[in-house]
Amino acid sequence: ILITKPKILLLDEPTNALDEESENRIIQILNSIKKSMVIVSHHKSFINKLTPTIYKLCNNELTQE
Repeated sequence: ILITKPKILLLDEPTNALDEESENRIIQILNSIKKSMVIVSHHKSFINKLTPTIYKLCNNELTQE
């Protein structure tokens, strides 16, 4: 997907069904990319390793954590 040089990455559960080693590799890759990203994940520790800004959608409200 990065070959097409997108302006923003939309990632839905990018670590679903990955082992720890693969998840760490995804973290390394995503941290090296200088792109805006929207990441949807239930895996909070994964998100914490990628971004300083986290938004949470709960009861139809978007809040910053």
